[in-house]
Amino acid sequence: MEYLQNLEKANADRVQLRDAGFSYENRTLKTITVTNGDGRTDKNVIFVDATFHGREWLPPHAAVYLVEQLVSNFKENMDLLKDYDWIILPLVNPDGYVHSYTFNNMWRFNRKPSRNGYIGTDLNRNFGFQWGRLDGSSRNPRSELFAGNAPFSEPESRIVRDIMHDLVVSGRGIMYITLHSYMNAILYSYDYTNRVFPKNMLNLSQVAHAGANAVIAKGGDLKAIYESYEASGTSQDYAYCVGFPLVFTFELPGNDFWPKKTKIDGFVKESWTAIRAMAKKAMELYPLGTKIPKFKGKFYLNMNDKCINY
Repeated sequence: MEYLQNLEKANADRVQLRDAGFSYENRTLKTITVTNGDGRTDKNVIFVDATFHGREWLPPHAAVYLVEQLVSNFKENMDLLKDYDWIILPLVNPDGYVHSYTFNNMWRFNRKPSRNGYIGTDLNRNFGFQWGRLDGSSRNPRSELFAGNAPFSEPESRIVRDIMHDLVVSGRGIMYITLHSYMNAILYSYDYTNRVFPKNMLNLSQVAHAGANAVIAKGGDLKAIYESYEASGTSQDYAYCVGFPLVFTFELPGNDFWPKKTKIDGFVKESWTAIRAMAKKAMELYPLGTKIPKFKGKFYLNMNDKCINY
């Protein structure tokens, strides 16, 4: 956070840090908005978040490296900022992240008490689309897939939801990427089922494969996968449901929740290679001015019957 604050001071015309809200333990969730400084407010937006799960230590590094590339290597990447702005939320779950590296490195949840003396909810099962389906989450607070007491019962998931809503209502939200670890794959389609196909499956596939192919071309290993496991109530499904045409879960490389420090630099550079290629393909498919469906109804807590992309 100190690094990002200094980056903002040095690039005040192109970088804005905003307080998006507070975690259960009162830590501030900050977003970083990166633009090219031309002052236009009509641009499309790519929204990237990271670290839903406390024990996943690589995603915040990848998110901060993404910001660094867009800002510090501006000339090299100015094509990514011509008609698009970027919003990055590096730590969705700061409480769980701190608890993981301080007390219990396997800690996955946030830190809000749930019920029966248990603490924590899987924030990536707490979103209000297909929430609580027993084939992709759990209502049991002892489970690692505990979906919470209700859709959006957790302050951290509500913060991500509200950012999504603002971008959808403004008609600017085009691509959402959520960074997790570890599986070395870009996942697309619905999380909760592989029996329902998104309307724009071809576009989703093209963007995912653009990222994977860019890494492979540099000698790396990255897969683009249409669904791999069922998970209900996820941020990916919710983003697609409310109107983002391109949504992906990027399971970062490493084959470990806690990669060795000497490996981090290579992993985040590989991740950036993929994200840059995905962004280029997204901008090709959805240039500024492309009309996308807007969610015209009310945003409900559980939108099982209100999905714009069904």
